[in-house]
Amino acid sequence: MKICIVGAGSIGGVIASRLHRKGDVTAVLRGENLEAVKKNGYQIVGDRGTTTTAKVKATDNLKIIGKQDLIILSVKAHQIKEIVNDLEHIIHNQSIIVTMQNGIPWWYFKKFTSSFSIQHVESVDPKGFIASNIDADKIIGGVVYMAAEKVKPGVIKSIENEKISFGELDGSYSNRLRNICQMFVESGIKAPIKKDIRSEIWIKLMGNCTLNPISAISQSTLSEICQSVQGRDLLYKMCCEVKNIGETFGAKFKVSIEDRIKAAENVGHHKTSMLQDIEHGRQTELEALLGSVLELGKIAKLKTPYLESLYACCSLLDSKLQQTSSFLKIREG
Repeated sequence: MKICIVGAGSIGGVIASRLHRKGDVTAVLRGENLEAVKKNGYQIVGDRGTTTTAKVKATDNLKIIGKQDLIILSVKAHQIKEIVNDLEHIIHNQSIIVTMQNGIPWWYFKKFTSSFSIQHVESVDPKGFIASNIDADKIIGGVVYMAAEKVKPGVIKSIENEKISFGELDGSYSNRLRNICQMFVESGIKAPIKKDIRSEIWIKLMGNCTLNPISAISQSTLSEICQSVQGRDLLYKMCCEVKNIGETFGAKFKVSIEDRIKAAENVGHHKTSMLQDIEHGRQTELEALLGSVLELGKIAKLKTPYLESLYACCSLLDSKLQQTSSFLKIREG
């Protein structure tokens, strides 16, 4: 099987390193990471300090790698639009596309019955461009329960137990879904099949769209937020708003808010992806993680004062970072 991981940075790099014995793996990444992986492969550091090395093919050009059987999109949600046109070079009639973006995905309302008349999620897919150019029949949804941080180019620390939930958009148990999950399990990654992948998205989102903005503003780790009286109270109130929105759109929360917070606390002193982006001056996933939730909340006419307040603060911070980044590029140029 020809496998391509698009956006093979931290989590994508861990996935590439685990799958490299199950097929012909190509990692698509950029910059110093690309050069390091080309030279030395990936080095994955586990919780106990053990290091494994995986040699995979690496490139920054989707146009030259040929048709792929399995395409794993591990880029940030706001980066999907940038690669849509290049994806056509690697897709064949039977290609499977696994999406692993945080937040509400662009395909959310594909093969989904809703009482609301919604064709696409504007905050993550303006004018439905992505949904119009990626065939929903090729998509399998993925919800990632992994935490990883780049130690240095090509070297990644895997922090949590590696687990990814998978599901067909129509809730079916297809042969292709079972085969993919088996391949991931054989590679050392837990891969449960979920009949209701959208509910799984909301369960993770309950943490992502609350903890990420709180951590970005407060510059705190997961355990610091959860162990703070004020942080835990704010987190709980935001989770209540998220749960209300999710249930309005059919999500079933099998995990309580208290248990979701406890799970985040147990991860320890881990920096959220949004905090890592802030520290490195990168654009955050604010729209996918929080903007999309607020969009659905407005459609459902629900009150979300805590989510809206954090969104406003993070929007200001994100805008400031982008202005600073643009200024530095002009100076360097």
